[in-house]
Amino acid sequence: MIDCKTNNSISNNELKLIQLDILKHVHSFCVDNNIRYTMAYGTLLGAVRHKGYIPWDNDIDIAMLRKDFERFIAEYKDETFVLYELRTDSDCDISYAKVYDNRTMLVEHLDSKNIGVNIDVFPIDDLYDDYNKSIKEFNSFRWYKIQKMIKGRKPSHLTTWWKRMIYWIGKKVMVGISLRGICEIISQKAMKKRDEDSEYVSLLTGISLDYKSNIMHRNVYDSIELMKFEDTYFYGLKHFDEYLTICYGCDYMQLPPEEKRLEPHLLDDVYWK
Repeated sequence: MIDCKTNNSISNNELKLIQLDILKHVHSFCVDNNIRYTMAYGTLLGAVRHKGYIPWDNDIDIAMLRKDFERFIAEYKDETFVLYELRTDSDCDISYAKVYDNRTMLVEHLDSKNIGVNIDVFPIDDLYDDYNKSIKEFNSFRWYKIQKMIKGRKPSHLTTWWKRMIYWIGKKVMVGISLRGICEIISQKAMKKRDEDSEYVSLLTGISLDYKSNIMHRNVYDSIELMKFEDTYFYGLKHFDEYLTICYGCDYMQLPPEEKRLEPHLLDDVYWK
């Protein structure tokens, strides 16, 4: 366990150690309560390709099928590693969940509430047994996700002038529309009844607009196994090859060119409270 240091900045390496502490705690809770989860996205890719973090990554993602996600939201409680979700925090303005260390503060370059160092917990929702019908359903979230991006993001030094203009105009047009309100619509829409235990599933509450890298067979999530990630073993998908191929392409084991090795989240400040 990391020792808390008062009034002190948190380095990138220390940030990762705090995230690992959170994941270890969540893992123990899930094992004790028979809740299935898996490392997801860049975290699963890191486990497979690097046996830990992708060297330029700075976050941890896990995912749960909706039934397990709902149990996790209802049952998880801790005073230090705190659950952050629409139904547990009146200030929440994301459409999935996070678990954060409440002794810390992480200031992201976003127009949304700042919380502590955290990990992402994503729900994986039913779609349909028909692939084309599943695509149509996934695409029905597009406009809400665009609204969410415009309301929640701040342009950075990497943002092109024309994207800055789009954000500026969008924020002006959407005055009076809350980010939380958009996220509530996305969350409620994601939970609507479709084909139970459908052949196809997806993360519907994320930001991606690309169905090809998101919709996959339910059986990808059928089997999980312990996989090495840094100094510990966490659950990952036994069928990780199909998952990572859909998410990142068939060459996912190849390192990207150096100019594309960018941290996924722009952080303005990270510190102990």
